[in-house]
Amino acid sequence: MWKSKKFKKTFIVLVVCLFHFSIQAQIIDVFQNKEYKVSSFVITKKANKDYVPGTFEILLEKNIQENESWKKIEAQLETIAIAKIEDEVAFFELHSKALKYQKQFEDWKRVQEGDDTSENYPPFFKDIEIRLISVLNNIGLYRIQFKFDGGNDMETISVDKYYLCDYSKNKISEIGKTHTLGQQKILAKLTLSKFLQYYLLQTQKIAIGNMESLEVLKKDLKNQAELSKKLDYSEAQVYPYFTGIMVEFPKFSKSSEIFNNETFRLLLKGDEMKAVLALYPEFKSSFQTFLRPPSAKIMSVLNNDKKFDLERFRRAPKEMEMIGILNPPVATGNISSLNINNYQLFNDQRKFLGSKRMFLNKEGNVYRIEHRNDKKEIVGEEKYRYDQKNRPLEIISSEYRKNIQIYHYEKDRLDIKEFIEVEEGREDFSQEIVELHIWQQHFAYQDNTRFSLEFSLIGDINQEGRSNTRSVANNEFCEYNYCSLTNMNGRVLGIKHLKGEPIDVLTNEKNQPVESYFENDRYRYSFSYDAQDRIKTFTMFSSQILKKRMEFIYHLDILKPLTILETDISYSDSVVKAYEYEIQFAEE
Repeated sequence: MWKSKKFKKTFIVLVVCLFHFSIQAQIIDVFQNKEYKVSSFVITKKANKDYVPGTFEILLEKNIQENESWKKIEAQLETIAIAKIEDEVAFFELHSKALKYQKQFEDWKRVQEGDDTSENYPPFFKDIEIRLISVLNNIGLYRIQFKFDGGNDMETISVDKYYLCDYSKNKISEIGKTHTLGQQKILAKLTLSKFLQYYLLQTQKIAIGNMESLEVLKKDLKNQAELSKKLDYSEAQVYPYFTGIMVEFPKFSKSSEIFNNETFRLLLKGDEMKAVLALYPEFKSSFQTFLRPPSAKIMSVLNNDKKFDLERFRRAPKEMEMIGILNPPVATGNISSLNINNYQLFNDQRKFLGSKRMFLNKEGNVYRIEHRNDKKEIVGEEKYRYDQKNRPLEIISSEYRKNIQIYHYEKDRLDIKEFIEVEEGREDFSQEIVELHIWQQHFAYQDNTRFSLEFSLIGDINQEGRSNTRSVANNEFCEYNYCSLTNMNGRVLGIKHLKGEPIDVLTNEKNQPVESYFENDRYRYSFSYDAQDRIKTFTMFSSQILKKRMEFIYHLDILKPLTILETDISYSDSVVKAYEYEIQFAEE
């Protein structure tokens, strides 16, 4: 039974309003070093089929730049999508898959809740979304989603089709229809151990704070066999993405039950990508050219975040930065810990709010941070691990929810940053539901440029606004549409903005920020220094009104060398806090 047209019309109005105000997405073709901006357009179509509402909508992402070859491809994709609805055989195929997803979800829910005698109507068609997912070597990868209402508290069911579009040849090819047994076997060989890592976290067979036992558990044949039975690689969707090949299991597929019926995916690169490419010759045009890595010198600059840090012009120095400018100068290698006590000051009294203590190893790297509350109880902790080159490998945090950041390197360059968080909670089921959140940020290098793309491994891919380009040329260091212009000594002389609001900065001969203006002078930041080049004051103005002032008071006591007074000013009152630094030195 279809829902009433009255309800459907209300839904369409909401969609129109929502997507007319959608943010433009940016897609980067790393191989061609080109950026494309796409925006969503809503098209309303009339239908004369009993199985389709009187009108339905197509959300189509289009290149906002005038480009005839793209226009032709976009028009053809719209035609393909409509044909899938108008052709009864093609629609029956879509509807059958939606019905299969609905049944698999209901079976899973029945196991979670117990007996469920509630009746449900078959999925009914709602609308279509056509989105550009990636561009590789001027070959666009589009996803057409045919969306169905599943009823009974079930989220929208999406049946996805993927298309490779060659803009220069005006050619469109559907991919991923079926996978041979040989292809499925290789996909399993390349991905099973990686998916097993996330499955062990999902099933709580391993904790975030105990990742060192991961390799042992991954090699356990029992664990591998258990997961292998739950994954059906005939359901996998395989497509080119960024600089590799994505292997993805769709939402509500049988395999997705291991992650609470959410989509999950993995990006294969390097030799693993080449192994998949050999199985799917239709992908080879997407990899017709290769990346040219920068020189070791340029690579070092591209991965030096300080060279591209514009935030230092709108904030005071961070805790670890202060160690280098204390009086007398302190070598971090001699410090075993730095403790910062936080107080609120009022009426000649002060109230202890908490503290932050950082423990340093002999190389001067922080290996643990403790956060304590006003009762001096530990309420959060961060643990750091480094490799032999002092590069970060892991950061484990338990201040709020337990999470871990993992750094992966390939041939001395940063390749992947991974963020994993486990959230435990309850839904309306008798069993506890564990939600696993995983993000990866992948990096690619071409000549003097570093590209990055961040996306989710579980749930919606959610890539919009998460791509970035960083480049260096002569004395220009560019990122996020801004370039720092420096002289031969590295002193920042100005900020060139390619897009967005202008930024003006002034530095002294020591390359320390003196004054800066952001968002057309709406925000102004000022810095002053003493005769020993130590920061003395920091102020922040918003619309010419003082909002924050920080004063740095240095002491001769080497164990208690610094107090910072911070005043936050609002319309009604001011809040004054004091941060007292205490240093403990390593024993000789």
